Amino acid sequence: MTRFLLLLIFPFSSFSQHTPEAFIPEIVKQFPNVRDIAVSPNGEDILFSAQSVMGNLSAIITLSKIGNKWSTPQVASFSGQFFDIEPFFSKDGLKLYYASNRPLISTLNDTKDFDISVCRAQSIKRPLVRAD
Repeated sequence: MTRFLLLLIFPFSSFSQHTPEAFIPEIVKQFPNVRDIAVSPNGEDILFSAQSVMGNLSAIITLSKIGNKWSTPQVASFSGQFFDIEPFFSKDGLKLYYASNRPLISTLNDTKDFDISVCRAQSIKRPLVRAD
C-alpha cells in the first residue's frame, strides 16, 4: 500500500505582518505568572489566573473597564482560598466557569483534584457569586 503525504505550504510572511502588542501590560506586570485570560462578552470585565512564582498558589484576578481605563486588579470574591485557574465566560456573560481544587462540600478543608466550578450573576452589571 502506498501512502501519500500532503504538504500545504503557506507563506509565513503573511503571519508576521503585525507586531504583537502587550494587552494591559501595566496590570499584568504586577503579577509573577499570568495565564488563562477570560474577557466578558461585553468586553467590560477581564478575569485571569495569577500564580505565585513557584506555581503553588493560584487565584482568579478580576478587573472592570471604567470609562477608558481598567480598575485596580482584585482577587475575585469567590477565589483566593484554593487553587483556581482557567476562567471562562458563558456566551451571555452571566456564568463564569473555572477549574479549582476546592472541596466539593464547603465544610471540608481537604483539597482534591480539579473540578469545574461555576459562578453566576443576576445581570451583566451584578457581581459574580459562587454557586455550590
